[in-house]
Amino acid sequence: MVIHPGSGSLQQGSRISLITPEVEFAQFDAGRRGPGEVLQPPNRFLPDLLISELVTNGLQYGRAEVVGVRLWRTGTYVGIEVISGGGAQVPCPREAGRYDEGGRGLRLVGVLADAWGVTPDGARTWCLLAIAGGE
Repeated sequence: MVIHPGSGSLQQGSRISLITPEVEFAQFDAGRRGPGEVLQPPNRFLPDLLISELVTNGLQYGRAEVVGVRLWRTGTYVGIEVISGGGAQVPCPREAGRYDEGGRGLRLVGVLADAWGVTPDGARTWCLLAIAGGE
Protein backbone atom coordinates (compact mmCIF):
# COMPACT_ATOMS: atom_id res chain seq x y z
CA MET A 1 0.00 0.00 0.00
CA VAL A 2 1.36 3.42 -0.92
CA ILE A 3 0.01 6.50 0.80
CA HIS A 4 1.19 9.95 -0.19
CA PRO A 5 1.97 12.09 2.88
CA GLY A 6 -0.40 14.95 3.43
CA SER A 7 -2.78 13.97 0.70
CA GLY A 8 -5.09 11.88 2.83
CA SER A 9 -5.64 9.83 -0.32
CA LEU A 10 -6.17 6.10 -0.11
CA GLN A 11 -5.35 3.22 -2.35
CA GLN A 12 -8.41 1.21 -3.28
CA GLY A 13 -9.31 -1.17 -0.45
CA SER A 14 -6.99 0.52 2.06
CA ARG A 15 -8.10 1.23 5.61
CA ILE A 16 -5.16 3.43 6.67
CA SER A 17 -4.64 7.08 5.76
CA LEU A 18 -1.64 9.22 6.65
CA ILE A 19 -3.38 12.50 7.41
CA THR A 20 -0.34 14.51 8.38
CA PRO A 21 -0.35 17.95 6.75
CA GLU A 22 2.49 18.65 4.34
CA VAL A 23 3.91 21.31 6.66
CA GLU A 24 4.33 18.87 9.53
CA PHE A 25 5.53 16.00 7.35
CA ALA A 26 8.10 18.27 5.73
CA GLN A 27 9.89 18.39 9.08
CA PHE A 28 10.67 14.69 8.61
CA ASP A 29 11.12 14.67 4.85
CA ALA A 30 14.24 16.86 4.67
CA GLY A 31 16.77 14.51 3.13
CA ARG A 32 14.20 11.66 3.14
CA ARG A 33 14.24 11.30 6.91
CA GLY A 34 11.39 9.50 8.61
CA PRO A 35 10.25 10.00 12.22
CA GLY A 36 12.80 7.47 13.47
CA GLU A 37 15.71 9.29 11.85
CA VAL A 38 15.53 12.13 14.38
CA LEU A 39 15.93 9.65 17.23
CA GLN A 40 19.21 8.18 18.42
CA PRO A 41 19.95 4.44 18.27
CA PRO A 42 18.57 2.17 19.65
CA ASN A 43 15.33 4.20 19.50
CA ARG A 44 15.39 4.73 15.75
CA PHE A 45 12.82 1.99 15.08
CA LEU A 46 10.46 2.87 17.92
CA PRO A 47 8.13 5.01 15.76
CA ASP A 48 7.59 2.10 13.35
CA LEU A 49 6.80 -0.29 16.19
CA LEU A 50 4.50 2.15 18.00
CA ILE A 51 2.65 3.11 14.82
CA SER A 52 2.17 -0.58 14.08
CA GLU A 53 0.76 -1.28 17.55
CA LEU A 54 -1.58 1.73 17.59
CA VAL A 55 -2.82 1.19 14.02
CA THR A 56 -3.44 -2.51 14.70
CA ASN A 57 -5.56 -1.58 17.72
CA GLY A 58 -7.42 1.01 15.64
CA LEU A 59 -8.16 -1.48 12.87
CA GLN A 60 -9.19 -4.21 15.30
CA TYR A 61 -11.29 -2.26 17.75
CA GLY A 62 -12.10 1.12 16.17
CA ARG A 63 -15.38 2.07 14.54
CA ALA A 64 -13.98 4.18 11.71
CA GLU A 65 -13.88 2.75 8.22
CA VAL A 66 -10.46 4.33 7.77
CA VAL A 67 -7.86 4.66 10.51
CA GLY A 68 -5.93 7.93 10.35
CA VAL A 69 -2.30 8.37 11.36
CA ARG A 70 -0.90 11.78 12.25
CA LEU A 71 2.81 12.39 12.85
CA TRP A 72 4.42 15.56 14.11
CA ARG A 73 7.69 16.76 15.54
CA THR A 74 8.65 19.54 17.88
CA GLY A 75 12.13 20.42 19.11
CA THR A 76 11.78 17.94 21.96
CA TYR A 77 9.66 15.02 20.77
CA VAL A 78 8.11 13.03 17.93
CA GLY A 79 4.34 12.63 18.22
CA ILE A 80 2.20 9.82 16.84
CA GLU A 81 -1.59 9.90 16.87
CA VAL A 82 -3.97 7.25 15.54
CA ILE A 83 -7.59 8.22 14.90
CA SER A 84 -9.90 5.20 14.84
CA GLY A 85 -13.32 6.55 15.75
CA GLY A 86 -13.38 4.83 19.14
CA GLY A 87 -14.84 1.46 19.92
CA ALA A 88 -17.12 -0.26 22.38
CA GLN A 89 -14.61 0.54 25.15
CA VAL A 90 -11.88 3.10 25.68
CA PRO A 91 -8.52 1.43 24.92
CA CYS A 92 -6.51 0.48 28.00
CA PRO A 93 -3.67 -1.94 28.73
CA ARG A 94 -4.77 -5.38 29.81
CA GLU A 95 -3.17 -8.46 31.27
CA ALA A 96 -2.48 -10.96 28.53
CA GLY A 97 -2.25 -14.60 29.45
CA ARG A 98 0.92 -16.52 28.75
CA TYR A 99 -0.52 -18.10 25.60
CA ASP A 100 -2.72 -15.23 24.40
CA GLU A 101 -1.93 -14.05 20.88
CA GLY A 102 -2.88 -10.45 21.63
CA GLY A 103 -3.30 -8.06 24.49
CA ARG A 104 0.23 -6.74 24.84
CA GLY A 105 0.18 -3.77 22.46
CA LEU A 106 -0.78 -0.93 24.79
CA ARG A 107 1.49 -2.26 27.53
CA LEU A 108 4.30 -2.18 25.00
CA VAL A 109 3.38 1.38 24.02
CA GLY A 110 3.33 2.36 27.71
CA VAL A 111 6.79 0.94 28.30
CA LEU A 112 8.46 2.24 25.13
CA ALA A 113 6.90 5.70 24.71
CA ASP A 114 7.84 8.64 26.93
CA ALA A 115 4.15 9.49 27.26
CA TRP A 116 0.92 8.13 25.80
CA GLY A 117 -2.81 8.50 26.21
CA VAL A 118 -6.30 8.10 24.86
CA THR A 119 -9.01 10.72 24.40
CA PRO A 120 -12.00 10.24 26.75
CA ASP A 121 -14.17 8.95 23.89
CA GLY A 122 -11.47 6.47 22.81
CA ALA A 123 -11.37 7.89 19.29
CA ARG A 124 -7.70 8.93 19.38
CA THR A 125 -4.67 7.22 20.85
CA TRP A 126 -1.35 9.04 20.93
CA CYS A 127 2.22 8.69 22.13
CA LEU A 128 5.36 10.82 22.37
CA LEU A 129 9.02 9.91 21.90
CA ALA A 130 11.64 12.27 23.30
CA ILE A 131 14.36 13.48 20.95
CA ALA A 132 17.75 13.16 22.64
CA GLY A 133 19.35 16.57 22.92
CA GLY A 134 16.06 18.24 21.98
CA GLU A 135 15.45 21.88 22.82
